[in-house]
Amino acid sequence: MAARVKLNNRGFRELRNDPAVVAFLEYEAERIIDNAGPGFERDTHTGGSRARVAIFPNSAEGYRAEAKYGALSKAVGGG
Repeated sequence: MAARVKLNNRGFRELRNDPAVVAFLEYEAERIIDNAGPGFERDTHTGGSRARVAIFPNSAEGYRAEAKYGALSKAVGGG
C-alpha cells in the first residue's frame, strides 16, 4: 500500500527564500567568481518562488575569458 504525502509548498517557498539559503548561494557565487578570474560579478534576486544568484561577465576581459576559455563553466566544475 502506498503512503500519501502532502507537500507543504508554502514551506518550500519560504525555505528557498530563507536568508541562510541566500547567503549560501552568494558564498558559492563568490567562490565561482574567484575561480573564474577577473571580469565577472554576481547579481542576487530574492522573492517569488526562490532566490537566484546570477554570475555574468562585467567587462571585455570577462567576455573574452568566457568566449575563449569557458571560464565560468570551468569555475563551476563543468569543463
